[in-house]
Order: sequence, then C-alpha cells, then structure tokens
Amino acid sequence: MKRKLAPFVENIGESTAACLVAMVQGNLFAVSLTHWAIATRTGIVAGVFAATALLLMRTTARWRIAITLALVTGVVDYFMHPGKLGPGVTEAVVTGLGAGVLSLLVGALIRRVRAQSAE
Repeated sequence: MKRKLAPFVENIGESTAACLVAMVQGNLFAVSLTHWAIATRTGIVAGVFAATALLLMRTTARWRIAITLALVTGVVDYFMHPGKLGPGVTEAVVTGLGAGVLSLLVGALIRRVRAQSAE
C-alpha cells in the first residue's frame, strides 16, 4: 500500500513546491497563507493527474515521470490561477519546468538512498 501511495505523495509535493516558488518568484519570505492555499490546491490536482497518468503508462523511467509531471503541472497551474510572472503563460511554464526538475532531483536522491541501503 505504501508503494502505491508514494507516487501520489511525491508528485503532489513536487508540484506544490514548484508552484509556491514560482508564485513568489523565488522570494520565500513573501510566502503567505494565500500562496500556500493556491500552491497546495494546484499541487494536489496536478499530482493526482500526473500520478494517475503515470500509473496508466506503467513507466518507471525517471525522465518520463519528470516530463509528465512538468506538463501536467504547467497546464493545471495555468488554469488554477492567473500568473503574475511575465505574460500569461510564463508562470505556468516556469512552474511546470520547476516540477520536472524537482522530480529528477528527488528521483536521483531516492535512487541514491536505495542503493546505499542495499549495500
């Protein structure tokens, strides 16, 4: 059961973090409860959609996971709230790219931890 929930939790966390950072344009001191609420809502919707798509794709390739999460997060972010970073779609693109990069980084970290624990 834990293994089945892990992709959902991971994708939600990565989407939420990327949305939050993009929304405040990297200034974490500017984060408010409103930012948290919007980022959490975006992260939950994007994370669930991405994890469901990945389950249907039956892939474990880290790059496919990252690309899927990036695309889904960008689209969901665009429709969840108006962007304040440049022209209309810019914030959604930045958020999607951020989620994809976070996915790759977290995947590498998980792989490293599993390799060390297997030794």
